Amino acid sequence: MRSRCWCSAWRLGRVTGSLVAMVPQVASSQDFGKFYRPSPLRSLDALPPAEAAAAAVVLGQRGDSTGYWWIRARLARSRPGEDVMPVIAAAARLRDDGSTVPLVLRLRSGTPREQHAAYQALLAIATPEVWRQLVDQARRDSTISLRILRDWVRTTANQLPRDDPGFRAASAEIARAALRSADPELVANGSEVVVQLGATEAIPSLLAMLMRDSTQYALATSALIRLTGVDNPPAGPVATPGEQRLAWLFWNDWWQARQRSQLRAFLVSLWPGGQPPSWLLAARRVKAVPLSEGDAALRRFRSR
Repeated sequence: MRSRCWCSAWRLGRVTGSLVAMVPQVASSQDFGKFYRPSPLRSLDALPPAEAAAAAVVLGQRGDSTGYWWIRARLARSRPGEDVMPVIAAAARLRDDGSTVPLVLRLRSGTPREQHAAYQALLAIATPEVWRQLVDQARRDSTISLRILRDWVRTTANQLPRDDPGFRAASAEIARAALRSADPELVANGSEVVVQLGATEAIPSLLAMLMRDSTQYALATSALIRLTGVDNPPAGPVATPGEQRLAWLFWNDWWQARQRSQLRAFLVSLWPGGQPPSWLLAARRVKAVPLSEGDAALRRFRSR
């Protein structure tokens, strides 16, 4: 048994020695390319950033995953001061959802130019994961919230996917959070976006704003009128603290009444047999009025 093991070891040593002896011959032969293929990722790394990013886009468009993996790797391991603008642009061109996380992180840690490019790339990718990540980061960083809300307010920001349900829901959540901020610009942009989205679920936050300073009172009053079309609150655009209290009571009563109607609507949908009593049939959901109707109500309120 022992002699058989020694015999096998001797044969393995002879084969290994033969292979080792072949290495210099293979390396010096013209057929070296048949035995060695350089890593495609390393080949891209050897190019200047702009050329490598362009090559990665071409590979991705041809269905080669190498381009995608290179973009993700470069975004994840880039060093401070390294030029990643071509890489971010490549991620946007390929709409690479695998680059979502490093792009979102770039919103917080990159230079202003990189932050803008990463934001545009995320808008180009436009997946539910992008919206989830944006909302998550906006909770931690008010500058991201402000960037999104500013773009909503600007009518020229046509790159926003305003018709995307996921983006609308994410923007509404960011706007509601902005109403609780101490930053005046965040609050102002948040109240405008709440109106544009018809986000009546933000009404409790607007009610709280009625009891703060005069600026937030004016913003909340304007948003409430434009959301609801109600133009007869008891206090005007400029109010004393006592009048602010009256306005809060008016709008709170209005909201509580609509909430009870919403509960009745839910009970109607659950009523067995589909034949609820007449007192439940009057139920209606809280729904924002059209923007044109809300703006007309605000003009009436200001002219009285």
